[in-house]
Amino acid sequence: MGDIQGQWFGSPRILLPLGVGVSIYFLPLLLIACHAKQDEPTQQERRLQEQLIGDWVPAGFVSSSHSNGIFFSENLTEDCIPKGYTFYANSEVENKHGYYKVAPAEGDTPSGRLKIHYLGSKTKFTVSGDSLKIYNPADSTWENLAINYLRNDTLSIKGKGGIYFYRRAYYNLDTIPTFDAIILSTLGCYGRCPVTNTMVTPEGKMSFIGEYFTTKEGIYLGSIPTRLYSELQDNYRRAAVSSIPTEFENNEDHMETIVVTFVKDGKIYKTIRDYGNSGPKELVWAHIPLRFLHQQIDLEEVNAWGQATPLDYEFLGFMKAGKVLTLEPSESFLLWNYLRTGHKTDKAPRKRFEMKCWRSYRVTTYAYEASDSLQSNKQRELQSVTTDGQLYTFSFEGEKPLTIDIGFNFFDVNFKESDMVEEAEECWQNLLY
Repeated sequence: MGDIQGQWFGSPRILLPLGVGVSIYFLPLLLIACHAKQDEPTQQERRLQEQLIGDWVPAGFVSSSHSNGIFFSENLTEDCIPKGYTFYANSEVENKHGYYKVAPAEGDTPSGRLKIHYLGSKTKFTVSGDSLKIYNPADSTWENLAINYLRNDTLSIKGKGGIYFYRRAYYNLDTIPTFDAIILSTLGCYGRCPVTNTMVTPEGKMSFIGEYFTTKEGIYLGSIPTRLYSELQDNYRRAAVSSIPTEFENNEDHMETIVVTFVKDGKIYKTIRDYGNSGPKELVWAHIPLRFLHQQIDLEEVNAWGQATPLDYEFLGFMKAGKVLTLEPSESFLLWNYLRTGHKTDKAPRKRFEMKCWRSYRVTTYAYEASDSLQSNKQRELQSVTTDGQLYTFSFEGEKPLTIDIGFNFFDVNFKESDMVEEAEECWQNLLY
């Protein structure tokens, strides 16, 4: 046998002895194929990934951390917002809980005010062996969840402290109405919950006011894609907002209150108040992307002196003969926007109601004023507001009254005078949150 000689063949470089049978030339291809096979999902992994596609809602939790060994609970997380998932065929997953980073506000100490940065809800996922891996953009790590059981409409995964159970959800949105506007008010809590007001419309208009513990403070206007509005709207439609109660509460103290109002056919369709995330899971999830929308969209901060109405946007009420109808904060923000986009008129309203605000009046220069004195950044003393429901007259000390026409009768379209109650009773009910 002659001397063994060697030669490099392409990539990967493998030293082949000459004189060996011609079939040896296929070895590099075989090695490459074997190497690629390790990076591709197995048949079982592909099957599991296909079975995951769809919507999954929490169905229970079995904990092994208790002294008696097993504890069953319907609460899947230690916080107030349960986790749910939507898996897509493109290897994306939507974690309904969302991902966040919390940082001190500029100039604050770590123990001072905090601001929550929402990182979105969609991320990547993969199946490796019998484990579900979900990428966490908050800390750039992969969460490893062992799939305990997956068949048809039932999923259970092993996580920290126990086994999480999910059921597949099916949503029929054909019978759920669409809306002319969605208005969301987050009212804060005893701690550091953001206090914000957000309104969006199908035409893509957005208005936002941030007050406390939020990344944007002040008055902002902007626009959103109509596709995004449809997504936000469908989140609420999955919660079947047309058929669920108008109020949810629990016995915990100092929790956050969130109020959402839906407008349809030019009038308030429904307002839902949720204390402590006690509503349906889909309702709780729907609030999240809308309340943090101001972080995802380019908004323009507007001059509060030129864009705000003379009225505050919280806890507005219509008063008449010792009775009052107090608006929910989201309804107040809706009326505030109608006033903001209304037009100045010389008409005088029939004095039917007085407007009341249970917080200090936010007195600012109004956008429709023509005089130089009213264009200045000087606060003015608001003495009274009278209205017939469509025309709103603001009376200031030593100045000519200002009347704004919002184009329709807000009170008559949405309420009846029989809805009004004694003032003390109404104030007590609506100021506690």
